[in-house]
Amino acid sequence: QWMSWIHIADLIALIRWLVLHPDLKGPFNAVSPEPIQAADFMKELARTLGRPTLMPYVPEAALKLGMGEMAEMITTGSRVSCKKIEQTGFSFQFKNLPAALSDLLQ
Repeated sequence: QWMSWIHIADLIALIRWLVLHPDLKGPFNAVSPEPIQAADFMKELARTLGRPTLMPYVPEAALKLGMGEMAEMITTGSRVSCKKIEQTGFSFQFKNLPAALSDLLQ
């Protein structure tokens, strides 16, 4: 279950970058360079907060039964790339989750 994330400071910087560079056209993914799996995200969040990780296991079949086709979003996630924005010269301040969570939560 891959999930993409972005620190709020990087999101604001990315929007500013696009406003200041009107020559850049098309869609850009507002995601950090390092997507993470959902379980690892929860573990890192718990570690940063100094709390235990509480992740209940829900069988995929139960999710499909309850959510239908939407369960696929949860069971597979998405691994979104930010290569296009990086190729324009934009640089992320928070490339990895531990640094981002530490900045936001401590």
